[in-house]
Amino acid sequence: MRHPLVLITATFIAWSLAFLVLYATQATGCHLSAERANAITMLRIVLCGLAILSIAGVVALARYMRRQTFAEASDADRFLRTVGSRVSIAAIVAAIFCFAGVFWLTPC
Repeated sequence: MRHPLVLITATFIAWSLAFLVLYATQATGCHLSAERANAITMLRIVLCGLAILSIAGVVALARYMRRQTFAEASDADRFLRTVGSRVSIAAIVAAIFCFAGVFWLTPC
């Protein structure tokens, strides 16, 4: 059995890592492509790809964590599994909300 805190925190840890990678890429890309217009288009493509991969990764991790079989011996185990499922849903919503801006906002 995996530790219950892994179930609860895994998707938000994945979201936070994706957040750091996405916005580090955005800041670096804006700094390096300040004077070139075609670089901004390439930056938008990279950011959109990273956003899609990040959202897909959080969803895949949430599905994987939900499929894990646990020995539900007590009410506490069932409660932690329910909390983990709901936190995973919140992480998916947070990823969609936070990363969706790269599709229509200006990159820099």
